[in-house]
Parts: sequence; C-alpha cells; structure tokens
Amino acid sequence: MKRLAVIFPGIGYTAGKPLLHYCRRLAERFGYETVILPYSGFPKKVTGDRDRLRKSCELALKQAKELLADTDLDSFGDVLFIGKSIGTVVAADIAAKSSAKDHIRFIIYTPLEETFSYPLSDAVVFTGSEDPWVGGETSRIPALCGERGIPCFVVPDANHSLETDDPQKDIQNLQEIMRHTAAFIRKEQLRRISHYEALLQDLQRSLTGSGFSGTELSAVREKADALAEYYGSTDWKLDFADDEAGLLPSGLKRGVLSEDGICNALEQFRELFS
Repeated sequence: MKRLAVIFPGIGYTAGKPLLHYCRRLAERFGYETVILPYSGFPKKVTGDRDRLRKSCELALKQAKELLADTDLDSFGDVLFIGKSIGTVVAADIAAKSSAKDHIRFIIYTPLEETFSYPLSDAVVFTGSEDPWVGGETSRIPALCGERGIPCFVVPDANHSLETDDPQKDIQNLQEIMRHTAAFIRKEQLRRISHYEALLQDLQRSLTGSGFSGTELSAVREKADALAEYYGSTDWKLDFADDEAGLLPSGLKRGVLSEDGICNALEQFRELFS
C-alpha cells in the first residue's frame, strides 16, 4: 500500500526544525513518502494580530493548494497530514475538501483554535501550557480536543514551539512527543498486522476442512494470494523487524510474523490446490 505524509510548516517553524524534522523521519521509517510544503512570504509580527494571522492562513492555503495540485491523494491508502501552527489550519482545510478525507490522519503540533472549525477525525494533538498564540493557561485547545475525542498532550511550561527555558527539559519533552507521535503513526501498522493475522487464521481453519465448493476455493485462494503478497513485501519485513526489536505491543496477535507459520500455511495450500 502506498503511504504519503505531507508536512505543513508554521510561520518561521520550517520542516528543518525539531518537531517536523523528527516527525518526518519517523514517517519515512514507517514507509511513508514525504512531501514538504515550503510556503513563504508571510507578513511580519503576526503574533496577537488576528488580521495578519488570517492573511497568513490564506496565503499558506493558496500556496499549499498549488503545491499539491499534482498530488493524487486518492492514490494513497494512508495519508498523514503533519501540521505546525497555521499549518494545522491549512491541513484541516485541505483535508475537509478532499475526496480522500476518509483516509487522512492528522498529527497536529501547536494548533490554533481555527483548526477546530474543521472536522477532525483520526488525529493526535500536542500543545504547550504557555502557548501565547492560544492564550497560555486559558487555552481552549484541550477542551476542543476533548469535545472531539482527540488525544491531546499538553507540554508543561512550553511555548508555541513546545519549548521551555530549560534545554535539557526540552530534549526530554521532545523524546516524549516523538514517542506519542510514533505510536500514532504505528496505528496503521498494527491494523495491517491484525488484518493479515486474521487472514492467516482463516486460511489455517480452511485448510483443516473436508473440502470446498468452487466459490469457497476461490475465496481461500484470494486469502492465500494476499498473504503471499504480504510475505514478500517490504511491509512484512518492516513488521518482522519491529517484532524482533520488541517494538510491538505484547498483546498483539502476530503469528503472521512467524516465518514458519505463514510459510507452512502457504505451502500446505499449494500442496492441496496447485
């Protein structure tokens, strides 16, 4: 399955800065093609100026649409929109109007309240308790997330860059933010493993049966073909490596990641029906 991660930077917070840099690297680690939207030309002194903020969002949205004009989001099975600040508004706007919106997921760093004027389904949010762009301690971001059932991680004493006045604490916070980010990205991997695990169990049950009609055999063959394709894919190699490294949840059923289990089932199918 093709996967795409689109990076929507903020004003001055480019894709080379920590949050977006490491999130992009995580996405690539999980097999996502990445696209960075390098929009620019914002007015100065936007903080606290609602008119300039609105104009900045409009400018970024116009450029983002132009930069994505030749990208067919529908051709990707899983799409991540990764936004920072005004980039979260732009990402939400584009997703809401896209025919691919049902399989777009959001990683949202320091969102503005305007971001929540759009429907957000599968998302995770990170905000700072002292973010002046959303009112600091009076921020409505956690409540807006709560209304939508969106996980919201509030970084104590952190500003709009999710940084504090203690660089050592910032490094610890960044590590924790990326841990939650990786867990969110990994959700698609866990769904994939569970999907193929169910196919393997169905195939194994079918192979112990007494016989098949033509229609039943066709269905069993489809499962075997799907498992064989997965077994030969980079997805399986990634899933297997993560399992070997102890990165998958202990309670996850993953017999499909056992070479013997999947090989034996496919070999038995070929012996019976080849």
